[in-house]
Amino acid sequence: MAAGSKKRRRRNPATRLTDDLIVEILSRLPVKSICRFKCVSKHWCGLISHPEHGKKLPQTLAGFFYNTISDERFPESARHFTNVTGWGAPQIRPSLPFLPGDADIEILDSCNGLVLCRSFTAAGAVRYVVCNPATEEWAALPESSQGGKICNARLGFDPAVSPHFHVFEFVETDVDPGYVSIDGLEIYSSKTGEWAFRGSGWGAIWRRTSRLLISVFLNGFLHVFESYSQNVLVVDTEGKAWRRIPLPWLNTYYGNTTFIGRSQGHLYCLNSFEDEDSEYLDFKVKVFALEDCASDNWVLKHSVKASKLAGRRGGGPFHCPIAIHPEGNLIFFISYSDHTIRCYDMDCRKVHVIRNMECTYDWRKQCLPYVPLFSESSVAGIRKNRGQPGI
Repeated sequence: MAAGSKKRRRRNPATRLTDDLIVEILSRLPVKSICRFKCVSKHWCGLISHPEHGKKLPQTLAGFFYNTISDERFPESARHFTNVTGWGAPQIRPSLPFLPGDADIEILDSCNGLVLCRSFTAAGAVRYVVCNPATEEWAALPESSQGGKICNARLGFDPAVSPHFHVFEFVETDVDPGYVSIDGLEIYSSKTGEWAFRGSGWGAIWRRTSRLLISVFLNGFLHVFESYSQNVLVVDTEGKAWRRIPLPWLNTYYGNTTFIGRSQGHLYCLNSFEDEDSEYLDFKVKVFALEDCASDNWVLKHSVKASKLAGRRGGGPFHCPIAIHPEGNLIFFISYSDHTIRCYDMDCRKVHVIRNMECTYDWRKQCLPYVPLFSESSVAGIRKNRGQPGI
C-alpha cells in the first residue's frame, strides 16, 4: 500500500512544481479559486497565506458590494457582489456567511482588503465587526462611548505601513432638521484594542444627514468629502492632525455626483458642472488629482460629457460615481437611466457596462469597492478571533 501511494505521488505532476511556480500560477487565478485552493493542503494554505507570497496574488480591485431595492421581494433591500469584470460567479459571498451568530450584518466600509460591518442582534445589541472576506477572519470590536448608537463610521487600514487597523466613528449632534454638527471622533485602534475620543479639530462643521459620507484612507489619513462645508476633511489615526482641503469646484445642487477616491497613490476628485457649450442641457465631469498632499492645489486630469457616461442626453448628470480604480485610469459609476454599473476608461474614452442590477439601486447604502487580502498574518487584531462562536 505504501509502495502504491509512493508510485501515485511520483505520477502526480503537481508534486514536482516548485513553490515559486505554484505561486506564479495562483497569481493568475480569480479570488474565489485561490480561496478554494487553500483547502488543497496545509502546504498550499501556507503558500497563499504567507505575507511575501501574498504580495504576488491578485490584490487589486476585485468587485463591488452594492444594495438594491424591490417591492416584489421580502425584505425589499438585498445585498449583492459583482466582479469588476461583470462576468462569472461572485468572487465574494455578499452575505459574509463565515461571520457566526444570528446577527443582521450591514457593510459600512471597505479598505485594502478589510471590511467594516455593523451587526444588529435579535436582542437589540449593536456592534462593529471588522473582517477579511478572503481569509474569513473577523473581530468584534468593543463598544465605544456612544454605547451602540447608530453612527457613521469609516475604516482605515494599510498593510504596507502597519498590520493594525483603525475605525473612525463620527460623534454628531442634531442642530437643525436635516443637519448635524460633527463634534469629534471616536477612534478605535486594533493595536491598543480601545476607543479614544478626539474633539473635532476642523472647527464648526455641519453635515447634511441625507448625504452619505464618502471617504478615502490614504497615507495614514482619513479623507472625508463633506458637501455642506465644500471641503475634504482630513484626520490622522491618532486624532492629532486635522485639516481641511478646499475642493476645486462644487455644484451643491448636483452634489451627489461629487466623489473622492484614491488612484495611483493620489487623492482624486470628480465633479459635474453645466456644459455651457452644449446645444442641449448637458454636464461635464471633471477629474482632478491632488498630486502634492502638502498643498491644496488640484490638477485637472480629465474631462468628459456626462451624457457619454450615462448614455442619455440632457436634464442632468444621470450618473453616480462609485469608485476610481486604485491602479489605473478607470472610473466606475452607476447609470440612473438603466440601473447599470458601468466603467469609463479615461485613456480610450470608452464606456463599458459591467452589470445590470435588474432593479433600483439602494441610494441609502454606499456601493463599496473591494480589494482582496490573502495574508492572514499581516492583519493584527482579527486572526485570534477566527471561529469563535457568536458576535
